Amino acid sequence: MTDLFRSAFNYLNQAASRPPGAVGGDHALVGTNIEVGGFKLRIRALLAEGGFALVFSAQDAQGNWYALKRQLAADREATEAVLKEIRILRELTGHPAILRYVQAAQSNSPEAHGRTEFLLLTELCSGGSVVDFMQQSTLTPEEIVKIFSASCSAVKHMHERPVPITHRDIKIENLLFDAQGFVKLCDFGSATTEVYFVDDSWTALRRSQVEDDMQKHTTPMYRAPEILDLYQNFPIGPSQDVWALGCILFYLSYRTHPFEDSAKLRIINAKYTLPPTGEYAMFHPLIQRCLQPDPRNRPNIGELSDCVSALAVAMNVDLRTRVPRVDLGSLTGGSCPEPLSRSSQPLRNAPPRPPPPAPVRNESLQQDQQASGLTQSAAVFGALKGQGMSLFKNFKDRSAAVVQTVQSTYGGKGPDVMFVTSRLAIAPMADGMPEALAGPAEDVMRQYLMDQCQDRRFAVYNLGQRRLRGDYNGYLSETPMPQIASGTAPTLNQIVTIARNVAVFLRQEKSNVVVMTGPEQQCVLMAAALLIYSRMTTKSPSAVDFITRRRTHPVYLPASYHRQLDVLSTVAHSSGEELKMIVHNRPVLLDNIQIEPIPLFNRMKTGCRPYVEVYSAGTKLWNTTKEYEQIRSFESPDARTVKLDLGSVPVGDDVTVLAYHTRWSRVTNRIQLVQMFSASFHANFVDPNASKVDFGRGDLDRNLDDDPKMPDPFSSSVLQLIRFGKRLLGEEERVWICE
Repeated sequence: MTDLFRSAFNYLNQAASRPPGAVGGDHALVGTNIEVGGFKLRIRALLAEGGFALVFSAQDAQGNWYALKRQLAADREATEAVLKEIRILRELTGHPAILRYVQAAQSNSPEAHGRTEFLLLTELCSGGSVVDFMQQSTLTPEEIVKIFSASCSAVKHMHERPVPITHRDIKIENLLFDAQGFVKLCDFGSATTEVYFVDDSWTALRRSQVEDDMQKHTTPMYRAPEILDLYQNFPIGPSQDVWALGCILFYLSYRTHPFEDSAKLRIINAKYTLPPTGEYAMFHPLIQRCLQPDPRNRPNIGELSDCVSALAVAMNVDLRTRVPRVDLGSLTGGSCPEPLSRSSQPLRNAPPRPPPPAPVRNESLQQDQQASGLTQSAAVFGALKGQGMSLFKNFKDRSAAVVQTVQSTYGGKGPDVMFVTSRLAIAPMADGMPEALAGPAEDVMRQYLMDQCQDRRFAVYNLGQRRLRGDYNGYLSETPMPQIASGTAPTLNQIVTIARNVAVFLRQEKSNVVVMTGPEQQCVLMAAALLIYSRMTTKSPSAVDFITRRRTHPVYLPASYHRQLDVLSTVAHSSGEELKMIVHNRPVLLDNIQIEPIPLFNRMKTGCRPYVEVYSAGTKLWNTTKEYEQIRSFESPDARTVKLDLGSVPVGDDVTVLAYHTRWSRVTNRIQLVQMFSASFHANFVDPNASKVDFGRGDLDRNLDDDPKMPDPFSSSVLQLIRFGKRLLGEEERVWICE
């Protein structure tokens, strides 16, 4: 279908140069009337012709133009392929970056000679193709980021369906301009929902069958390594679209394909050449991340879309506007012909260039782009950090870029500062943002706080990894907490130390204000801890709910954060004598960990190859063997429970047991760790008479998307041995516990 639409635009461009009366690609159906699912149309011209399909331009009585694709299916396989294409396009339609489906019909006309005829009616993208647009002149970075952003948006819409859809044939020829100059993705004849998890159990025949199917539905220059060499045992699925998008971005930038010769070895090893510097150097990190030989190392489409959105912010590009320099008047003929009346005669000469179809823009995308700000910036620059983001530093001093940066970061409504009480505020700011974005965002936050507090003193406690650069008159405390992705929670001592410091500052003057900034979840954690520490509430769920219900979006706190707040509540609302009865103060030895049922993290979803680390008070004390050959694989139905020895490691204070699934990467020739979950508890608050600590799935820190891999009822038990020799609290420990 790609070549058909492309030929259509070549036809439109050449039509004006034909002498009057010339027939270009005429057909017996041109000038006839046809009905497609209630749409009464007149076929105006044959636009393109293929082996089993024809594409016509058609017009209804109101003057609206459409593209009509006529396909003939000779057998059951061809019929199912056409029906699948129609079904997928109908499911995806409505997105502003995807060709709009209008209607479809099926018939068994005599002209089909026993074959089934399918008619697919879509919008007519009269703006031309991206390939034709590139032939006019070299693209500017602004045009590239607009085209690529629309492409990513369309693919994201496909990949984030309840059952993800893989396009499989994404290429520059499949990108068209609609009548308003916005990019649309077309050709869904190769799309599929199939995902293959190739492993050593696959036979040569099965590998060959899948490889043949992929070759039938993909274009050689855009094929990903995992579909060229199935013996690498890489998963085959939506990630191949991300590889193709990397090829498109390369082509948009340099007007050549990274794998022009389609050489198999070059593609498998991702051997391509990027110019070291130049006008398009800001796109290099995205290209390099997309063109990773191992699909598991590529960003998913959500991360890639966030990267592009943040890049557009830094470049001061408004993605809501059309691609500039597209000559819409020339491509659409400059004027709209009159609508056909009942008495109109069939037109057999070269057709006039069609006017633009009725504009169909989805306003929800614009709203999403405005509202997604903080989430996009957070995900993006964590991914691009350290990969050339210093290129954006020159944008910092541009006032227009600063305004758009702040709007993107805070959703266009000013800085995200929320006063929990009159003296306590949180100002979430995502980690991983480069200075080009984080600097202006911090400046706006600081100015907002100065305006709100006026003559009152305010102290800022930074919980994030990035150090603040502004002048806070000496009232700035850098207290970075472990990143949530690390699987370890802030220690109880760290939380209490910050709370005590805040209490001292607030006692100095009744007008003083405290502001917590950093990742949103950590800001909520610390604000709830302060409410508990100051005895404004006795229950940790009440403290968290008091804060989160005032946020404009849901805030998910890891289970370890709730557990720390529970322990803090016990500390804050118990007397010294009560605490001496609760806290056993005895060293704890961890003997083993048991997990049931077996987590399904391997490629076949039958089990896992576990690796465990033990942390105490934020320090790693022990881990299982790192020799891949020595790590046992647990798979069902042969095994029902994972049991691992923890070496009777002595622990105290905050304890975290991190469980990973190990994979061997043939590309890097080393182990890859995939975090399954982490279990945490405070060693001094466990029951000294208990022999183990049990965790349900809801008690574990985990990625919620991995819940299907840990089916209920899921449990993890850490067997503990408590020594009977007392370990008395030191003076420093006794101060905060008994306060």
